[in-house]
Amino acid sequence: MTEREDAVDRFRRLLSSHIGFLKRSCWLFDQGHEDEALRIATSLRVLFHDTRHATSLLTHLGMNGPEALMLGTEHNRHGPDWWMDFFVVHLDLNGPEPVRVSAACAQRYTGRPIADWWSGETLFSYDGTGYTRRAVVRAMTDQDGGAHVDAVLAGFYESLMRHGEGLSIVAEFERLGATPFENGVPQYAGNAHLALMRQLAHEVLATVSYFEWPVQDSPIVPWTTRFPTKANATMTRNVDE
Repeated sequence: MTEREDAVDRFRRLLSSHIGFLKRSCWLFDQGHEDEALRIATSLRVLFHDTRHATSLLTHLGMNGPEALMLGTEHNRHGPDWWMDFFVVHLDLNGPEPVRVSAACAQRYTGRPIADWWSGETLFSYDGTGYTRRAVVRAMTDQDGGAHVDAVLAGFYESLMRHGEGLSIVAEFERLGATPFENGVPQYAGNAHLALMRQLAHEVLATVSYFEWPVQDSPIVPWTTRFPTKANATMTRNVDE
């Protein structure tokens, strides 16, 4: 085996490893371990992020050419309502966090070239600037604990953490004793940045299934999540192309 063949074999093993990491992190996330989002972001960075000084795993494998597609969440809402395509809202007036969101994990996708999925499509805007999957992943890995920690976070990322554009509730309790959260103050979901990582992992795993990426699959039992295949689903390419 040549040195190049040995490297490609190693890259293929790493591809299986990182897809496996995503699956296991998603399973744990769904059991309530939402900090698995940090691991998800790190694997997404390894898989997709190219720079002048670093090469992504997909580039090493020649899997991110212009014809290679990703299944992205169908994204029709923009402006303050952008999140409705990605999240499901949960309310719990008896807990300290009355508003939470979870990944929608919807079964409707739009096929996009990998580069457009990663760093082209705008997910949301902050202060007049659009932000992509790449931007959110890098903020989590480079600033918020995925691989590094910064004292100051990017403004768009802090806004996502507060999810101030999302659904909020203002409750006025009349009861004896302490209330589970502050009365009369808008309450927003504080986990939108984590749920978004879970949603991006869902998109990647759907892509792996549909396009039959060359990975060694390790099923998780009793995880019942179903992903699309060419036998049970159809794909719509991005209408903007």
